[in-house]
Amino acid sequence: MDSRFRGNDEERCRNPLQTASALTIETTGNAELARGLPIHVLTYEKFARLFQIKTKTEVFLITYALGLGAAKRGEAYLYQYPGFGGKLLFACCLGAVVIAAAKMLQAVELQQMFGTD
Repeated sequence: MDSRFRGNDEERCRNPLQTASALTIETTGNAELARGLPIHVLTYEKFARLFQIKTKTEVFLITYALGLGAAKRGEAYLYQYPGFGGKLLFACCLGAVVIAAAKMLQAVELQQMFGTD
């Protein structure tokens, strides 16, 4: 076994994510060894980055999509519950989107301010 791999097999089996990042870093110079590793080990972090919200623009796009869905659901509530009840449920749908958008914006600002990556 290559001397660059630290720890025993039991440690690697307990924390596969840490092992994946260690293997990615340690095998960048050795193409033959990297080809022998499973593909999912090397690309998990890249795939996980797709689901991270990093900019305010992404927050606004997500908020727009949530707002469209909430408006559609609110419209169904207005049809299903005519009168004050339907209007109240419609307002609740839109209010939930506003609260979610505020929390996402706050999280992105904190991430940009403190750089927790």
